[in-house]
This record gives sequence, C-alpha cells and structure tokens, in this order.
Amino acid sequence: MNTLLTILLFAFPSASPAVPPAQELQQWKKLDQQALVQIYAAPEDSVKRKKGLEKLYTKTLISMTDSEKAGVRCSAFLALVKLDHEMVKEIFLKHLDDDERLLFGVVWSLFANYEQVNQFMLEQLHPENSKSSYRLTKQEYEKYRKQIYR
Repeated sequence: MNTLLTILLFAFPSASPAVPPAQELQQWKKLDQQALVQIYAAPEDSVKRKKGLEKLYTKTLISMTDSEKAGVRCSAFLALVKLDHEMVKEIFLKHLDDDERLLFGVVWSLFANYEQVNQFMLEQLHPENSKSSYRLTKQEYEKYRKQIYR
C-alpha cells in the first residue's frame, strides 16, 4: 500500500506539484548560497563536497516540510525518511495536527485516494514497515494513531 501511494505521489502532478510556489522557490534558492559556493569550490571527488551537498540537500528538504502544499510536505518527509534523517520524528510531531487532505492520485477521475498529511507521516514511521532507524516504537505508534484517527 505504501509503495502504491509513493508511486502515485510522484507519478501524478496533481498529487505532488513539481514546482513549488514562486515565493517558496525564492526562499529555497537563497538557502545557504554562500555554503553552495564553498561546496563547489572543493574538488569534485572530495568528501567535503559530497558531505556539503548532502547537508544542503537535507536542509532544503527539512525546510520543504513547512511548505503550504501538502504534496510538497509529504514528498519532502518521504525523502527524509528514505535518507534515514534523524529529524523525521521531530518533523512528524510538528505535523501531528496537520490534517490537510492530500490527493495522492487521480486516474481519469475514476480513482482517488485521500489521506491526511499526519496519517501519511505516521505510516512512514510505522514500527514494522518503516526501514528508518528513527521509526516509532509500537507504543508510540499506537498512541499517535489513536490521536490522529480519533
């Protein structure tokens, strides 16, 4: 089920806008421009450059979890979970009350699957299904599941 939702999230533009609003895009472009210059000043195959790009990328993803668009928030969160980033629990807790409905995909208006942002994030940290080292414990999962699905 998670795989299907992930595929739908990235396959259909209505589910996950490819281009964030102009204001958000400007904010992300300004994000650490000096750091980017320093990163690219390092030799192409250096560890410093690789780690710097990774840090900048994750910083951008973290900022995208605050986007106005539900699809952008979920896409960024999913990427952070896949990267096994240490802040995924903290980000999830910040979005615990984020009950905006998310349209994951529409195929010729015949199929639609809705889920809330907080439900999506909860399932990405499922104690048995998530590959993240920062997944929820069974007790945490049940606690938040009851709170979200009330």
